Amino acid sequence: MAGLTAWDRQTTMDIELRAVKDEAEAKRFMIACEATFGDELTDDDWKDFKNVLESDRTIAAFDGDDIIGTAAAFSFRLTVPGGGEVRAAGVTVVGVLPSHRRKGVATKMMRKQLDDVRAAGEPVAILWASEGSIYQRFGYGLATVGQQIDIPRTKTRLLNDPDRVGTVKVGVPMENVGDLSKVYDRARSERPGMVARSEKWWKHHTLRDPERHRDGGGPRFSGILEIDSEPAAYALYRMHHKWDDGSPQGHIEVKELVATSPVAEREMWRFVFDIDLTASVKAWWLPQDSPLMLMLMEPRSLKARASDSIWARIVDVPGAFEARSYNGSGEVVIDVSDDFCPWNEGRWSFDISDGKARITKTDADADIKLHARELGALYLGAFTFAELERALRVETWTEGAIGRADDLFRTARKPWNPEIF
Repeated sequence: MAGLTAWDRQTTMDIELRAVKDEAEAKRFMIACEATFGDELTDDDWKDFKNVLESDRTIAAFDGDDIIGTAAAFSFRLTVPGGGEVRAAGVTVVGVLPSHRRKGVATKMMRKQLDDVRAAGEPVAILWASEGSIYQRFGYGLATVGQQIDIPRTKTRLLNDPDRVGTVKVGVPMENVGDLSKVYDRARSERPGMVARSEKWWKHHTLRDPERHRDGGGPRFSGILEIDSEPAAYALYRMHHKWDDGSPQGHIEVKELVATSPVAEREMWRFVFDIDLTASVKAWWLPQDSPLMLMLMEPRSLKARASDSIWARIVDVPGAFEARSYNGSGEVVIDVSDDFCPWNEGRWSFDISDGKARITKTDADADIKLHARELGALYLGAFTFAELERALRVETWTEGAIGRADDLFRTARKPWNPEIF
């Protein structure tokens, strides 16, 4: 056929998938990954990433000697409803070079990765999606929602504003990892969707601050709130300076704000709002149930906008759902369809007693029918069965089953993950 290239005549059968063998190959792997996004790997990027990359969890797609596709996973501990943890694969650096797209390479990598995750005994995989349409094909469901805000400082007056509580210490984040992690770990124990951070992760991922990623802003600072001499909240932020006729028009960019109590959260936002020489405050990835809107005199001024955050893939239905907590006692039978992980297919009895679930395959009639994507959306509590039903994403086969299921699955807090990985 005229115009047909050698690659067009190939199939994914010609593509070898394997983990990288050594550091040199790992660097080639990351160079290829950056190229799939039209970027380049700098020496500073590599210096940090090689410290968190788990080489044995990489999947490099080789066309001959060339790496043309990449995927990897981090070994996370994910907080689930009730404060427990589950092992989770943090899927990352997924990409295929433009020369090899739409040939099934990504599907082949996702097939291998989920098989590997299952073999490793991880019931869940999570990721940030470059495009949701890509990963929903593989059974990922929207599992956390984040809010973005952009508020003028003139509109940040707090409602029923009491006197200040606590004191804030400003410093260099790298020098305050101990206090930052103390706050984060306390918050994580109560917030589904957050993942454990090691000291290495803090240093080489969360707090890394290369100049090329600052978008014209200054270096990142940490503000740590102490109440009764204990760290209770922190904000990671940078200033973006801009002046017009001698007046500041720039903004504060809040990368992450974590608090251990409502009072600590209010006082941390008060600190951010009071930073001088700026006109506005912008923040990304606030929790879906952030109380900030209800703390303000002018909630409309937040200009809050919701966006998808973490997507979750249930790899092992009992392993995932028995790790979280529930409300009260009862049973619901859920018929799951899952064409990509067929071992999840079938009717599952969620037999819940005193907040704990025993989940088994059953021949009983189903109460609710859904796809594995919906299991991901339900897992951490971002969405309810009723919300999915209104979106035409679940089928009800037993009257009252949706309400009964929501009573059992209800969570105290919406899930949140503040960090892209």
